[in-house]
Order: sequence, then structure tokens, then C-alpha cells
Amino acid sequence: MFVEPMLLATGRELPTTDLWWAELKLDGARGQLRVADGAPSLRTRTGRRCDDEFPEIIAAASGLPELTLDGEIVVLGDDGAPDFSALRTRLGARGPGSRANAGARPAVFYAFDILGCHGRDLRGLALRDRRRVLETVPLDGSLTMVTTHPGEAAAVLAFAREHLLEGIVVKESDSPDRSGRSSAWQKFKSCSPERVWVTAWRPGGPGELDRYWVSRYVNDQFVPAGEVSYGLTQSQALAIRPILSAAVWDARGRHRLRRVMPVVEMIVAAHGRKSGWLRDPVITKVSLGKGPSTSSAHMAPIER
Repeated sequence: MFVEPMLLATGRELPTTDLWWAELKLDGARGQLRVADGAPSLRTRTGRRCDDEFPEIIAAASGLPELTLDGEIVVLGDDGAPDFSALRTRLGARGPGSRANAGARPAVFYAFDILGCHGRDLRGLALRDRRRVLETVPLDGSLTMVTTHPGEAAAVLAFAREHLLEGIVVKESDSPDRSGRSSAWQKFKSCSPERVWVTAWRPGGPGELDRYWVSRYVNDQFVPAGEVSYGLTQSQALAIRPILSAAVWDARGRHRLRRVMPVVEMIVAAHGRKSGWLRDPVITKVSLGKGPSTSSAHMAPIER
């Protein structure tokens, strides 16, 4: 039986007491791992079965007792940090491709809560009591437990910022598990600025935001970095439309996508590593003018 997960609220002020436990927010996909009648199953946040996509997690859970774990499915990069781009390649892959991915870029299930064990529903217990039960579960291989830090939210957030991680989660240690969003679990994102250039654009229709596909300029090449829409006021978006319209060099893209010369520079705040697709970017500054020379720069494809 799938349990609707407890969701995070956006935190406003970091708590300081030991009643609040801090954890690193791992940049992955929410997962629910259940073992029933000796058979493990893995579901995403929405309840979709994804056993075939992560066979290494299913294999690691095969010897566990009857239980339901709440956690995060993560693929680690070469630097040991979560690599969301690598995780994206695992989602939806099945069969031989999935098994090959499991060998080359294995995923790890980071358990941070236990919802049931040996047929007992634990959701009504306080988090601290559920944690005691979780610590008795023999997790190894592709299964591990998230480290928690009572009363150390500020220090954990500083660590996340230093290492360009997604942020932190703080949890009230006496909170029961309740499906839906709850202020007893709060997230604090860690964002840093990054300079990118608009290399494609799609004007929004009535009531829609303009959408900008941006690229990093690396080694004389524009490397696609994803899409950003949030951060500009309506007047700011309207002000740069004529500049982008004049810079269009290919309007044959799908969904009214227009590829443009890099004449609009943006500073975006995003979390995570400064490579691959931007994570939750927000525009903080726009500059107009001549961009990096495109005489020798390669304009890489930007659609995915």
C-alpha cells in the first residue's frame, strides 16, 4: 500500500533548538521503499512503481523485514555529491539499459524515516521514536540512512552552501508523520549566482511568462544549461523582447522556440553544481549588449 508522503514547507527562519533536527537536502527523487511478504517495491513521490529503473535498490532490500521506508533516491557524482543530471538518465530506463546504468552509475536510497515495520503503523509516533526504529534496520549496499544533526541547522546550511548542495531540511523531532504539506518539516534552499547567456527564447502568451533557454560559455562553446522563467517583472520581460527579437537567427524550433544570438546576459540564482541543468533557477539580473564572440563559438543544441 502506497502512503501519501509528508511534504516540506518553505522555511522562513532557521530554528536553533535541539527540538529541530537538521539534515542535508539531497538532490534526488523522493522514494518510498516497501517490503511486503518478502518482496521489495519502490515508488516515486506520486506512487509510480520504479522497481525496474533501480534494480540495485531492489536487490539491496531483498533481505529486509516487512517495512515501509521514506527517503530519497540519489545518484552520486565523481565528487561524491548528488548528481541530479545523472539521476534523470536513470528515471524511465528499463531492461538492459537500466541494468547497465545500475553498474555504471549506481543509485542509493537514503532513508530518513520509517512509516511501518513488522506490520505496525508507526506514523503516529514522534519522529524521534521512529528514528530509533529506523536505526535498528540493517541497511547496507545501495541502502543507507540520512545523518541528522539536532540543533545544528545553521552549521549544516553553511556546509551545504560551501559545497554547492541543494540546501537543508529541518524537522520537528516530536512530529508524527502526516500525509501532505506540513510546517513540521521545512526546507531551506542554498542558492548561488551564476552567469549565463540567453541562447533561445519563447515569448509567453496572455497570462504566461516568457521562457528563456540559457547556456554557459565554456571553452569557446555555449553549453546548454536549461530553462528559466522566474525573476523578471512583466515590464522587464517586455523591455528585452525587442532585443531578443532582433537577435533571432533560427525560428524553426518546436513550440515557437526561437534561437537567438547571445546578446542578453543573465545572472541566475540556482542550487547545485555549476554544470549540467540548472536547478530551480531564478533570474536576479539582466544585462544587454554584445555577448561572447560567436565567430568560433559552437552553438550546441538546446532542446531536450
